[in-house]
Amino acid sequence: MTLPFFAARLMASSAVFVKVYFDEKLEALLDGVVSAFGFFGGVPRKCMFDNPSTAVRAILGNGQRLQTPEFKALQAHYGLEAVFCNPGAGNEKGGVESAVQWALRNLFSPVPRAGSLSELNATVECRCVEDAQRRQRQGTAVAELWERERGQLGTLPARPFPACRHRFVRVDKTLLVTYDRAVYSAPSAYAGKSLLLRAFWDRVELADGERTVAVHGRQRPGGYSLQLEHYLPVLAHKPRAVGHAAV
Repeated sequence: MTLPFFAARLMASSAVFVKVYFDEKLEALLDGVVSAFGFFGGVPRKCMFDNPSTAVRAILGNGQRLQTPEFKALQAHYGLEAVFCNPGAGNEKGGVESAVQWALRNLFSPVPRAGSLSELNATVECRCVEDAQRRQRQGTAVAELWERERGQLGTLPARPFPACRHRFVRVDKTLLVTYDRAVYSAPSAYAGKSLLLRAFWDRVELADGERTVAVHGRQRPGGYSLQLEHYLPVLAHKPRAVGHAAV
């Protein structure tokens, strides 16, 4: 598989964080930032970003950007100031561009093999830590510089930002909801009712108010995830349907 990856770099210490995703959707960008802050152990006061369409709806004059609501909520949650590069000016964030090249050479060449994306990302994160311990900057280990820099970062909030999109969905008579051209099942008690769908990069949650009633692995467009327990109450009253039920 050919997959994109997220890269972040602390500029004082040059510590690097990398995480692989299935796609470059908003959910992946949000999770990348949240995961990077957790890895680094704090929140920088200011972060420089490219101009991804998932975060920037329009480039305005005087360096201003029309940002997506979810990306603005992320900044508010962490008390973060986002600064965006000028279009086509990758040199303005040369530090992270060099981190991307380092990742291509050291993490993904030769092409890694893993049983799952979680397994791959666990290996990648360990390699990032090992690199910080081994690599030196101006005669000092990056890990030591990173420890000093961590003391200057903002404190992580008690709860990480929920890196997801929110949508209200209606459960149809076959106990299904559709999101991003993929189908997920809901408990039988919610047939014909509305639920809040939270779409993360790796999972989809269905919630009734504050209570989560179903969790599915995120499916690609055209995919589906059906859970047997959602259909058992219905099948108990229609035993002849068991042999024909999609689940």
